[in-house]
Amino acid sequence: MAKTFSKRIQEIMDGAKKSKAGKVNPSFSRKFYDDVAGAVLNDPDYETTEFKIRNGEPTEIKSKPSRAFREKLLLPIAKGFGVDDVDAKKFCEDYTFTPTQVNTFYDLMSAINWEYMNCGKILRMPNKADFTGSIFIKDVPESTFTHPKTGKKTKSKAHRALGKKSSTPSWCKESGK
Repeated sequence: MAKTFSKRIQEIMDGAKKSKAGKVNPSFSRKFYDDVAGAVLNDPDYETTEFKIRNGEPTEIKSKPSRAFREKLLLPIAKGFGVDDVDAKKFCEDYTFTPTQVNTFYDLMSAINWEYMNCGKILRMPNKADFTGSIFIKDVPESTFTHPKTGKKTKSKAHRALGKKSSTPSWCKESGK
């Protein structure tokens, strides 16, 4: 069986390029993304927590997305090929995604997210104990920027840009008197 998410993510973090201050370089890294995706996919017991408001109170909702993915995608395929229930469930539990398979997830997820937002929808990120946020695509009109020191003008054509909305989660706020 593959390593647990926590063991694999520690290896990924230990091998990540770091700044002089010892922090992980925040630039995009396809390899880093694929490594993290593989760590999630290859641990059926990977658990994530999202916060939702239930009866006016923040409530932790735990889920195992890798297990759900395996049960909803791999299990029906195995059963469709005549694999009996016991062997199909064992296959879903034990299957290890290869790096070549994991490499396809970034392209798939980015295409899905782009097309979703391209339809005018807001992509909500999962609420966490200390985070709420969403991203969307917005239209930016043509504009001209004049550099305040040099006076150089830069004209930007109308284009699209990524917008974001993020605020303090309601459960992280305290009302004063």
